[in-house]
Amino acid sequence: MEWLTISANSGNADAMYCLSVLMLTPSSGIFDKSKGACYLDMAMSKEHQEACLYGIIMEIFDLQNPAEISYIIEFAHKFSTDDLGIMTLRLGDTMMASTDVPDYTRMAFRLYSESVRCGNTEAMRKVGYMYEHAIGVENSFGKAADHYRMAADKGDPVASEMLEDLQSGLDSEYTIID
Repeated sequence: MEWLTISANSGNADAMYCLSVLMLTPSSGIFDKSKGACYLDMAMSKEHQEACLYGIIMEIFDLQNPAEISYIIEFAHKFSTDDLGIMTLRLGDTMMASTDVPDYTRMAFRLYSESVRCGNTEAMRKVGYMYEHAIGVENSFGKAADHYRMAADKGDPVASEMLEDLQSGLDSEYTIID
C-alpha cells in the first residue's frame, strides 16, 4: 500500500485512481471518503479516463457504492473503446432506451452533455434534439440550434439538416398569412 501512496503522491495518475477507488470502498480496510475523493479529483485533473468515468458515474447516477460504480464502468467498457466521449454517449443511449422512466432521460441528457464536452458530434446532435423536443430538459430552441450548429461546424451533415429544419420551422411559425 505504501508504494501505491508514494506513486500517487509523485503524480502517477494510475496510482491516484487505484488509491481513490480503494479509499472510496468501505470494505477495503482503508476507507477514507475525503482522501479518496481528493485522489479521484487529482486523477481526473490529469485526464485519467477511468477516473473521469468513475467521477461522472458517481455524480450522474448519485452512487456511493463502488461495486455499483464498477458494474457501470464494466458495462461502459463493453462498448470496446477507451474514448470517454464514446463511452458516455453509449451509456446515454442505454438510458434513452428506457424512456418511460423520466429520471433516465435526465441521466441520458447529462451523459450526452459529458460526451459533448469531449467533442462528440453525435452527442451534440442528440443534446440539440433533446432541447428541441423537451426530452429530459426544458424546451429551448436556442440551445437546440447551438448544439446542432456545433455539430454542423464539425462536419456533421445530419446536424446541418436538423439545424435547417429547426430554423425553417421557427420561421414558418412567425409567417403572417393574409
